[in-house]
Amino acid sequence: LAAAMRRGRARVRRLGRDAAGLPDVAREVALSPERRDDLAWTLRRDPDALDRFFSRNEMLWLGLDDDARRRPPAGWGAPAVWLEGCLCLRIPAPDGDDLRSAPAERLASRFADLQLALAEAVDDMGLPAPIVGELLPLATRELLDGVRAVYAGGVGDAASDPAGGDGFDLRSRRGRFDALVRRAHGLSTGRIADYVATLVGTDRALRSF
Repeated sequence: LAAAMRRGRARVRRLGRDAAGLPDVAREVALSPERRDDLAWTLRRDPDALDRFFSRNEMLWLGLDDDARRRPPAGWGAPAVWLEGCLCLRIPAPDGDDLRSAPAERLASRFADLQLALAEAVDDMGLPAPIVGELLPLATRELLDGVRAVYAGGVGDAASDPAGGDGFDLRSRRGRFDALVRRAHGLSTGRIADYVATLVGTDRALRSF
């Protein structure tokens, strides 16, 4: 997973140097016409923002080969119960759906960014992959605390959080998925090291996997 995300990120950065790859990237992650236009604008005006334009799940998808896309790694991703009735995790395949105003269950089944962010950081830190299961509750609690539900001026208006965090509009529900993606992008290696530190202490050694 970590290697695929790095390959996907490398493709995105190459796109910043050569926009000829835009049609292939847009097709592979099923960008809607609106997001494709946004991507073209970002390429022209703010190429440094490309890393954060895509969700981590999209970045992963761009780094997987065709065989891995047909059979994504098992045991990772988002809960599939609302889509498939399966009490399991699935890597969500990009399908072009607008998730910015999706129902909560649809959103939960499509958002794998937090787990993927932890997986890549754990790999960078040289820690065993199963530790992600120990870190995920800590990161999830902080994610939910950081994404506040706020009322904007009216339906369709951009949500603004007076406390300075990410927010979404409770009336229209727009911005919810984008806020979650931004928070996952903002999760630093230092913060994840703090999570790891909570697993050890005088009376609790970090167990072997």
